[in-house]
Amino acid sequence: MAQRLNYTDILTKVIRDEEQYQPSFAPIKIVGVCDPARGQFLLMAIGKQQNRRVNHIIFHAQLLSGHVIIETDNTEGLSAALIAAGIRAEDILSGRDADRLEAVPLAA
Repeated sequence: MAQRLNYTDILTKVIRDEEQYQPSFAPIKIVGVCDPARGQFLLMAIGKQQNRRVNHIIFHAQLLSGHVIIETDNTEGLSAALIAAGIRAEDILSGRDADRLEAVPLAA
């Protein structure tokens, strides 16, 4: 459980740090969405670009069975930032590799 809490803290900090970088070229806002209770962590781009609505997932990770599952990563090195922040490289898996894990329910 301590590792899960630590990974939750690390994911939240990295997402919050990344959302500080806001684009100056378009009215788009980078928003971090962290739901530790459900183990879901997202970085999204929301706004308008060239008169079109933008709603794009930049990064999505979830905690599952003591692993960080990267579902979407449209960044340049966010996984490396997670490792540098303390998440073990062997605990980071891609979404397609997560199917081999047995789901462990989140604590209530």
